[in-house]
Amino acid sequence: MSATLEALAQVGGTLVEHLDRTAERRAVIASSPELQERERTKSAAVTGAIHDALLRRGVDDGSAKADEESARLVAQIATIALQNAFDRWIDAHGRKDFASCLHTVAASLRDTLTADLGTGRPE
Repeated sequence: MSATLEALAQVGGTLVEHLDRTAERRAVIASSPELQERERTKSAAVTGAIHDALLRRGVDDGSAKADEESARLVAQIATIALQNAFDRWIDAHGRKDFASCLHTVAASLRDTLTADLGTGRPE
């Protein structure tokens, strides 16, 4: 997961060049169900690309099935973290860099997941 987030932080740095247009784009997409669907399709493509990259890199959980499941889960979580970091970055209006927004989201995710581990809930 950490390697995936590091790669996304590097890619996200290129978004800085488009901050002004990004806020406008988000508003237009929010107003159009068709554009929202297109965004979901693009998000699925990003998840697929992360998944494939993880499998090529080798997730190494011990078996091919476990590797596939781990790669899928990490790709889905990374895509959600990317989307949330992107929203934070836009809302900051250039006062924060993308990597710090992604770091904040990842820390929040980590805190949420580890807090639930201590509740003794069945799987």
